Amino acid sequence: MVQRAAWPRRLIVRVAPGAVIPSRYPHSEARVLVLQGGLSHEETGAARPGDLVPWPSGTTLGVAEPGGPELILAVLNQ
Repeated sequence: MVQRAAWPRRLIVRVAPGAVIPSRYPHSEARVLVLQGGLSHEETGAARPGDLVPWPSGTTLGVAEPGGPELILAVLNQ
């Protein structure tokens, strides 16, 4: 039997400006609270500090706003 590695239920993620946030692991729903910087996604639009954004499994979250401050996110796994 293959087991998945444990994944914290809550974590803080720092992302460099212009970086793409890839698909998530494990394959479950999460929500993301933007703490600093900006996040953009072609389908869901822009997110700013204080915004709570859904992050479905198997999808990219978006791109950290280029030229802005470092993007800091609180990821809340369900």
